[in-house]
Amino acid sequence: MNRICTSNIRIQGFHIDVYGHVNNARYLEFLEIARWEFIEQFLDKQIAIDRNWQFVVIHVDIHYRKPLYFNDLIQIETKVKEIGSVKTTMEQHILSTSQNAIAATAFVKFVLVNGNTGRPLRLQGDPLLYLQTGKIS
Repeated sequence: MNRICTSNIRIQGFHIDVYGHVNNARYLEFLEIARWEFIEQFLDKQIAIDRNWQFVVIHVDIHYRKPLYFNDLIQIETKVKEIGSVKTTMEQHILSTSQNAIAATAFVKFVLVNGNTGRPLRLQGDPLLYLQTGKIS
């Protein structure tokens, strides 16, 4: 389960706030883009679509370390840290390549929700296998 997805994003003018750096809310957007890239790289999205499984974020713990600026190239590393009985935790690091430093670290918890019932799935059988391998039996 050591799958790591690396996403690259160039900071654009519309990412910058009145203080001349990236607003803290934009970091969450960057992290979301990177999580979807992880899903696209490692999980068969068609399975989630066919089963009506939805990825729902329930908690974000983020530590901002360095500001990001216009035209910075950032790399976001995303991996699954832990799969519990219902919740999954992803670990993400935003690296500023221009500063050669970690700009933020986040732990994001999500649940797979049954779109028909609106209830979280227990992570056993096919849902667990899906998160571990991207496939089902």
